[in-house]
Amino acid sequence: MERRSIRPVLAEPEAGACRAARALFGHSVVQASATNLPISDESFDAAWSLGVLCTMTDQLGLLTELRRIVRPGGHIGLLVFVARTSKPLDLLVDNDFPTEATLLNLIDQADLRMETRRGTEGLPPPPRDWQERAKTVDDELARRHAGTRAWQLAQHQSELIGQLLADHTVTGELLSLRRPG
Repeated sequence: MERRSIRPVLAEPEAGACRAARALFGHSVVQASATNLPISDESFDAAWSLGVLCTMTDQLGLLTELRRIVRPGGHIGLLVFVARTSKPLDLLVDNDFPTEATLLNLIDQADLRMETRRGTEGLPPPPRDWQERAKTVDDELARRHAGTRAWQLAQHQSELIGQLLADHTVTGELLSLRRPG
């Protein structure tokens, strides 16, 4: 197996989240919109976006921006929440879950090629140490912010996503895309 060192760069639109990401992960962070990254063309071997596509109104813009910053032949990983119905989902007004047909059309329009796709339902649970770390972070965030409106909204949103996944209204999909070239 070939091994390479990596130097991740995280992109986040909110200044506070940038500071938190830098503190939590110790990697470079840029404050930017996912559709306008301050990154030179073709500067990365790979990029990934986890659960962002359904929060964007300009979904094609996100995919074309990821294509722009990845070198020809480079990989793009996505975690996408996909609607199983074309009727609007009123539970989460700030989310626009693509249908499978819409997602495939967006990938095609962005001139990307799907290499693999896997539903998240069949994935094994995260390793125990990861679960413990996530619980530590969640507990600390709750301790600091449980009384705030933003925290309560985030918790409510998380519960709604869980409900949509549990009743199969949306599915989590892991995609491995490649930029041709």
